[in-house]
This record gives sequence, C-alpha cells and structure tokens, in this order.
Amino acid sequence: MGSSLSIIGDHSVPFNKSHLIDTYAILEKLNSLELDNSEFLNEMCIKWHTDNAHLNTDIGSKEKSELERCLELKEWKILYIDDFDFLTDSISYELEGPYGLILELNKYYFEFSIWMGRFFQWFIREDDENILWREKWRQIIYKITSVLGGNYVLYFPDSNYDLSYYWPRNFSFPQGMETELKCSLKNLDQAVDAISKLYANPTTLTEADKIFDRDNETPFVVDRFEDLDKTLEL
Repeated sequence: MGSSLSIIGDHSVPFNKSHLIDTYAILEKLNSLELDNSEFLNEMCIKWHTDNAHLNTDIGSKEKSELERCLELKEWKILYIDDFDFLTDSISYELEGPYGLILELNKYYFEFSIWMGRFFQWFIREDDENILWREKWRQIIYKITSVLGGNYVLYFPDSNYDLSYYWPRNFSFPQGMETELKCSLKNLDQAVDAISKLYANPTTLTEADKIFDRDNETPFVVDRFEDLDKTLEL
C-alpha cells in the first residue's frame, strides 16, 4: 500500500476557543483567489477524475458523474463541521472549493488535499513539464496559505515512511502529540521545532529533492515558498 501526500500549513484564522469566529469571512477570502478561473485546476480535475473513474462509481447523483459535479463548483463552501474530531482538540471544518478542492481547517493548522497519486511523486523531477506541474501546485498552495494568514506548509507521507510517525493527524493535536513526543507543544510552530530535534533538521523543497533521490531518506520539509515564481499563470 502506498503513501499519500499530506500538506499541513499554519494559519492565523481567528478562533474563539475551538470555534471559527467568522466562517463567512474565510469563504470570502478563499473566493477572492478566483481559483475557479484556473485552467490548470480545470485540467488537473479532468485528468484526476478520468484516470480514477473506477473509484467514483458510488459518488454523486445518478444524473451527474463526480467529474461533472466538480467542474460545476465555482465557490468555496462549508462541507462538514466535525464537533468531535478526535484528531485535534478543536472543531474541524471541511471546506470544498472550485473543482472539488478540499481544505480542512482547525484552530491549530489546515490540511489541503491536491489531486495526485502518492507522496513520492512530489519529489520526482524527471523533466521540465513535471517541474512546472509541481510549481503550479505550489503556487495554489501558497495562495491558500497566504489568504489564511499562514507562512509555511509541511509535506508528510500518511504511512510507510519514518517521517509519517510525526504527521500531526496521527495524534489528538496538540495534547496527544505532546504526550507521545514527550515535549511541550501548544501549536504548529512548536511541533516544527519538536520534529526538527527528534527527526531531522528542516530543509527547503529544493534540498529535499536531492536528499530523497540521493540518500533514499525522507526529508522534513518546511516550505516557505521563498524560491517560488509567484508570477506563474494558473
């Protein structure tokens, strides 16, 4: 069984204890990105659902396929609110956006899902087309991180790699992770510090490519988008 890519990022979205203070303001900020106009996302959505049509036989209505449903999505909306999310000590909000993008938000971090097969594919740099594919995804990740008031994201495998042990969604966060790692941990910044000490020093994505390819190791990446070409057309 392969490992999927998990993208976890920091944010400064205001919460009142465990609740979002203003869901409308968050949706408005996300919609301001106008990702519904992205030709890249349109292309990725079609490719993903076409390649994985066999997985979507039970999703959506009888009248519409999952691809058709996702292509019609133009704005962000609250899809689900989990008052009893055992993975965090916070209410978790699941948002669905243009083309069926999924964003999960709690008071400590957000998790963003993109259409790709496996974790290791994020580090494959075979040709210019593959490199551009990742940079366009990073541009989207950067835009969402920025509009949520965040500064960085972390790339985790959800299983099968040593780094997956430190994946925040493995624990009730932060208390469960704090207990497991035996450290003081109240937010995502402190989790980054703990992982840096217990697993490996954080690297940039460019450095991580070399480590993953050369040493067959799983690098701990803190992507602050400093090398990203933020003028990329989406």
